[in-house]
Amino acid sequence: MLSVVIAPGGVVRGRYKPIVITAIIVINTLVYIYTSLASDTPLLASSSESIYKYGFIPYLLFSNLQEALYRIFTSMFIHADLIHIFFNMYFLWIFGSRLEGLIGHFKTLLLYIVSGISAVLFHVAFIPIGGYSALATPAVGASGAISGILGAYLLMLPHTRLVMCMFFFFIPYCFKLSAEAFMIIWFIQQVIYGYLRLGGVAYFAHVGGFVMGLLLTPLLLRHVMRPEIPLNVFRYLEHLLGIFLPRPRGVSPLTKVILVLLLIAISGGFLYASLNTRDTTVYLSSVEVNDQGDYVVFAITPREVVASSSLQEDVRILINRLINTPYVYNVEYANRVENIVAQYYVNVLGVRVPVSINMLAKYDELGVLVESHGTMNTVSVIVSPSGVAIGTNKTLKFNLSSNRVASGHDISGICLIAAGISILAVISVVKSRGIFSLYIHEEIPTPYL
Repeated sequence: MLSVVIAPGGVVRGRYKPIVITAIIVINTLVYIYTSLASDTPLLASSSESIYKYGFIPYLLFSNLQEALYRIFTSMFIHADLIHIFFNMYFLWIFGSRLEGLIGHFKTLLLYIVSGISAVLFHVAFIPIGGYSALATPAVGASGAISGILGAYLLMLPHTRLVMCMFFFFIPYCFKLSAEAFMIIWFIQQVIYGYLRLGGVAYFAHVGGFVMGLLLTPLLLRHVMRPEIPLNVFRYLEHLLGIFLPRPRGVSPLTKVILVLLLIAISGGFLYASLNTRDTTVYLSSVEVNDQGDYVVFAITPREVVASSSLQEDVRILINRLINTPYVYNVEYANRVENIVAQYYVNVLGVRVPVSINMLAKYDELGVLVESHGTMNTVSVIVSPSGVAIGTNKTLKFNLSSNRVASGHDISGICLIAAGISILAVISVVKSRGIFSLYIHEEIPTPYL
């Protein structure tokens, strides 16, 4: 068993007390207590109702802009469980409190909010790559906003020390490393994990916040750094007069190269997504099957129809039996109402499954199914360690109602904005010089956990 703990290993001296960071932590904590008390496990996890009520659901950005903007801010203060909020607030305090001491209260708040908005933007822009099911999945947490603080911290204070403790079966091994090393490794992980589409975490929301932190660094450093002093002046004072002046301590050339390559990979991914999303249309469907109900996202592309999954078993079975048929999308049915009675087979996890359907279906001008009700008879598929096999007979009485929530041009535009932010961040990285070491006093304390 391996786990990692990060602790500060250096002191950053600033002029300001971390009032904003403290207030954000308090607000997040109080909100978490409120949302968790309504759950089945008070204080251990937030209720599902609060996550769906206050979390950011991407399709709202296209169907209800006012509601979407409201949820962008509320989602920054909602956390799924105790572990989620603990580590978010821990990292916010370690890096945010030190950064606020240098750049001040207003700039810290600005960085936090704008990075949170950028995180949402990148999360939506990544949907064509990560999967359209995310359009109907609520996203919560302050991770994106905190990632912006990490990005700015990297360019401003890369040489402050951290203590990393790795636990091998509860046996700690601690060592020191720079903030630069830790954050570049962390950022690489977010980009790779995002492109690998590892489930459960909105990695590109973290990427979006981090990139915005990089982009905003020059603005945040105004009136913080000393006026630019030519290098020959430093050398003259040091060698001829014996006077040493602290110099800017920015990220290393290698780190700059890595960051630039990552930003190019990110912007390239968004440009690719933009080009491949122009002819895509997204529908949000309300599906009721027997006594179960859920929302399902359909993405209609020139090549295929993609549908999100469902946690409701009967809804999932219905969608799996419909998605690969001509009854969801068929240009021959455009602007028509059809009484469909059919028998066919579908392939589910390599198993040939029989389906019998009788439904009244209404199609829009594109030939997309927008309203239907009827009955489907099929069989379930059982997945076990020994393999996949036919299960029991299923009779599904269903109602389906769909609304178009986004066009390809809507999502394509967001992809282009995210790509532009990534490209602009390259300039900040290349020109970054860090903060004069006068503000930093490095220590080697006893590591604490």
